[in-house]
Amino acid sequence: MLQSDKLLEVQNLRVTYRFEDKKIRAVDDVSFSIREGDRFAIVGESGSGKSTLGLSIVRLCPGEASGSVRLNGIDILKLSQEELRKLRGSDISVVFQDPSSALNPVLRIGDQLIEVFTTHGYDKTEAYTRSAKLLETVGIPEPEKRLMSYPHQLSGGMKQRVIIAMAIALNPKLVIADEPTSALDVTIQAQILKLIKELSETKKLSMILITHDIGVAAEVCNEIGIMYAGRMLEIGTFEDVFHNPKHPYTQSLMTCVPKGLKCVLKPLPGNVPDMSNLPSGCKFHPRCPYANDKCKTIEPKLEKADGRYVACHAVW
Repeated sequence: MLQSDKLLEVQNLRVTYRFEDKKIRAVDDVSFSIREGDRFAIVGESGSGKSTLGLSIVRLCPGEASGSVRLNGIDILKLSQEELRKLRGSDISVVFQDPSSALNPVLRIGDQLIEVFTTHGYDKTEAYTRSAKLLETVGIPEPEKRLMSYPHQLSGGMKQRVIIAMAIALNPKLVIADEPTSALDVTIQAQILKLIKELSETKKLSMILITHDIGVAAEVCNEIGIMYAGRMLEIGTFEDVFHNPKHPYTQSLMTCVPKGLKCVLKPLPGNVPDMSNLPSGCKFHPRCPYANDKCKTIEPKLEKADGRYVACHAVW
């Protein structure tokens, strides 16, 4: 699963938060890899550690990280702050969840976009030209007029398009999109997902899409990792995992996906465990219909099964 021809290789990544006398491991021994052009979805319920995993890849997470995160062979966890500044934007970038909080409310859109270019050595004239072109690329009408607008003068969908424009401005190799449509209504969500997929294909961007919604991931991604309580439980192609899920947690998530007007959704019983007080053994066993004594005492390893990777004793 971790090979030298991969664009991104995450190996044995652990991220720990400290709260007073408590240690909370939000990401626990996670490994996966992404090839150039892959669109990889990280899916799981709220509280599974998805955002911590995504932000720790680009070192925007306040937790203590260990393991390795290699982008084209360079371990991001070992870079200095100056090296990180050069890497962010040019090689790896982030589309944040809430565009209203990601944009500075007192600066014009143009000032914020232009700064992306000038920070990386472009003069202001070229930065302005490129910024206007970017807004056109992401489907914002009258781009030169919008460069003079403040964030509050744009709709939620337009603000998210601006965030996407900032993320792709320097043609990075990898874009991390953290719940990029959760703050938008269904109609605008569909437009943004279509835009993200088109940009990934035309610009040959690799992407990590973080979402709690398998349906959203299905619109965009070709690879998927199912995350629960800080661990990856299943990793494979979207075709394999979506149509033939192996892990009981993945199977349960699939029952929550609408499959027609007359389908009956089955909510997943129970809740994601408290990360400061995790159960022993498999972290999913208190909610799993197939759990046995082994599941309650021994943590299953992520191992290959039927063309994908699964961490489950019941699969073997």
